[in-house]
Amino acid sequence: MTSISELGRRENYVGEKFLIENYKDIQKNILKTSNVLKNYGVSTSLKDVVVKNYFDTDDLYFRKLGINISVNIYKGRPYADLVVRYDSEQERIQFISDIPDTYIKKIGKKDAISKHFEYIATAIGELMPSGIGVEPIEVVKLLKLKLSIKKKRERYRVIHSNGLKVILSFEQSVYANAKRNKVKLNILELRLDSPHETAPLFEKFLQELRLAEVRMIKTKHSDLFIGQDYLDI
Repeated sequence: MTSISELGRRENYVGEKFLIENYKDIQKNILKTSNVLKNYGVSTSLKDVVVKNYFDTDDLYFRKLGINISVNIYKGRPYADLVVRYDSEQERIQFISDIPDTYIKKIGKKDAISKHFEYIATAIGELMPSGIGVEPIEVVKLLKLKLSIKKKRERYRVIHSNGLKVILSFEQSVYANAKRNKVKLNILELRLDSPHETAPLFEKFLQELRLAEVRMIKTKHSDLFIGQDYLDI
């Protein structure tokens, strides 16, 4: 079985996603026209393409537990990221609220998911120390591809003198289920990139941004949740 020391990077995700129908116009307003970023340093844009493949059982066993399992494949990179995240819409109970919510491991971009079943099972055990009622590995062996998202991203890193760092990711995304039904969505993701202690500053930044750009429509914070709203998975 994979040891805790082999689990890879651990982190806590703080972020929000918004639907942006008028993609270019909203992007221009946020970055140039409005004053919301006037006190921030703004990086040059980083453009890339990523495919996120989500795996679950036929009955979405892990989705119901609040566990998301995905493989993120990046254009031009020789590796992929295997991500196991606690991402429930329910708040975590207090005694485990400080446990990292995400484990990330670099894998071969052509690796079959079955090659990493033990890693996934161990990560689930760390994310849910009270257990899931069965041996995780037995359910992990039933994983299948349920949702695929191809994202063309244009990202910016904004930095304030108060220590707040935020990633703005403007994304043109195509969501597809296992039956190859598809939906196209334009999304802005905002993700905290500074220590978790700056989360209150991040919330204030979100409020200011939404006042400056009222056309943004808040959506689910998870691509899996968004895909489930639009497609049968």
